[in-house]
Amino acid sequence: MKLFENIRGKDAIKNIINLYSSQLVSVGFSILISLYIPRFIGVEEFSYWQLFLFYGGYTGMLYLGLNDGLYLRLGGKRLTMQECHEVSSQLWIATGFIMTLSIISFIVISSGLIPALTNSDLKFVILSVAVFAVINDIFGYCSSICQALNRFKVYTTSSIMERLIMVAFLIVMIVFSIKKFEYIVICWIASLAAVTVRILVKNQDLFLSKITISRAIFREMGINIVVGINLMLSNVSAMLIIGICRFFISEHYPIEIFGFVSFSLSLCLFCLQFISKIGIGIYPLLKQKSEEFHQVFFAKMDYLLTVLMPLCIILFPILILIVKYFLPNYYPSLTYLAIFFPLCVFTVKIDMLYSTYLKVLRHERYLLKINAAIMLLSAAISALGIYVLDNLILTLIGVCACIIIKSYCMQNHICKALSHVNMPATMCIDIIFSVVYLLLIGIGIDFSIVIYIMLFSSVLNLFFQRRKVRENLNYIFVARK
Repeated sequence: MKLFENIRGKDAIKNIINLYSSQLVSVGFSILISLYIPRFIGVEEFSYWQLFLFYGGYTGMLYLGLNDGLYLRLGGKRLTMQECHEVSSQLWIATGFIMTLSIISFIVISSGLIPALTNSDLKFVILSVAVFAVINDIFGYCSSICQALNRFKVYTTSSIMERLIMVAFLIVMIVFSIKKFEYIVICWIASLAAVTVRILVKNQDLFLSKITISRAIFREMGINIVVGINLMLSNVSAMLIIGICRFFISEHYPIEIFGFVSFSLSLCLFCLQFISKIGIGIYPLLKQKSEEFHQVFFAKMDYLLTVLMPLCIILFPILILIVKYFLPNYYPSLTYLAIFFPLCVFTVKIDMLYSTYLKVLRHERYLLKINAAIMLLSAAISALGIYVLDNLILTLIGVCACIIIKSYCMQNHICKALSHVNMPATMCIDIIFSVVYLLLIGIGIDFSIVIYIMLFSSVLNLFFQRRKVRENLNYIFVARK
């Protein structure tokens, strides 16, 4: 029996193909967008575009964890008609609240009541985020419910369509030589609005069914918020681990520096983004399995990720060549690109496996605690490195170290929760590699040399571990007794 059939049931292969085909296509279009936008517009314009994406990424917290609570409670269920009405009612009550906040924010900002907002470009960014918040939150809510209920086809095709529409807008801008970031923001919001309408229409039974405003609905919303707020706060805290550092950079350094850091960060993560989506595919029914199953499955998946993920460093020489010859204006971002390698490795492990398992085990409170603790540590390191030492390189190395610490703590917690024993030493190989990697860059060794040293070490480690890797891959993807 195949892995995903064993975890998810007879429709698993179809769900995984739908999910990953969309992610691969989405990543392909993301590469196109990520490479052509900075090449087409100036560094300053690109930096404001990244600032919009940065602020817009936090708008999901306006639901106060409502969608997260529904995701946790509805995972793998088949809803009755009454439950569908409740899902629809909660969506539009929450959206009405967010729309009210957005309208108030838009009026206050556009009327000039905030003296600090004198920069017209920054003012446009904030106003755009107020509009984006409403559309993004509706799409986020619908996506969470579709994923929880295994309605992957509509979600995945909508993701592809969003990128297709954006690419079409981008082509039009290139043809007519429109190089203002404001138009990119408008096109981004328009493409998201289009796919949001589609996902609503395609799931009318869930999102456009009977709307009831009653005490029972508000009570149900309260329960979902209580259940989901820990997950929401933990997600926001996780974003702020890097987000606080980026905010300090935007405040302390020229906007172009913020653009270079954001560009290198996005360049790192889009190559690995689709891998982390496996957590979406396996969560709904993974939580239905026994503890004995989880003990074996988690250990084998964690081992494979520990050994194989460092090999992703092979992508970095390719990315360096792309930046050097295709985007020469962003050559200063190469240093930041090299620093972010460990962040990529451990972000994928966290999103793909650790966060998923903490949700399966219903340890959302621990997830919040670890994210909040690492966020505070990252904030302290960022403040010290930027405002006191004025050393951006050391600051980014420190933030990457925070991600490594977070990964280790989550890994250790899950190992103890599942088997009540300490994790084996072989599950820390990537931590050792990454610490050595950051130390070599920190002492000033050329990052190109360090990358090739780490690539050689990772391949050598895979050679020595090849038999165990083959056994675990056979267990995961072929058959198990």
